[in-house]
Amino acid sequence: MLARIAVAAVGVVVVLFIIGALASDPAPPATAEEPASAEAERETAVSGITFREVNDAFGIESRMTDLQKDRLWESDYDGRCVEWTGELTSLDEGLFSGYVAQFRHLSTTFVSDVVMQAPNSAEDELLTWSIGSHYTYRARLESYGVLLGISVSMGCD
Repeated sequence: MLARIAVAAVGVVVVLFIIGALASDPAPPATAEEPASAEAERETAVSGITFREVNDAFGIESRMTDLQKDRLWESDYDGRCVEWTGELTSLDEGLFSGYVAQFRHLSTTFVSDVVMQAPNSAEDELLTWSIGSHYTYRARLESYGVLLGISVSMGCD
């Protein structure tokens, strides 16, 4: 019974992640305060943002309002490159293309804290991964959700 609930929960997470990815707005153009070269550097350099930092700000224990979270995400996190290590809990093909990997970072998490979209070109690497093992991955922050966790895209190029 528990296994069926877990499989159903993973399915819901994947579907909602894909819907969110399809509905997300493209990144805004560089502003006068941030020249295009600074924006490009921000997008390719690993930011040093930790999973714990993001989870504290946007997770279930956060005391911020949704409006505060939205503004903070837009200004400090959206599109930033991170390098985190987590336990692989699921890896499957994406709904339309690519792959979806889920990682657990907290021991209290049931399914996953991070859902990562990976491109078709990552298949050779992903085929070497196994459930329950820990992997360090580099990814771009895409969105956050209390129930769905943090959504990222593999790579920072």
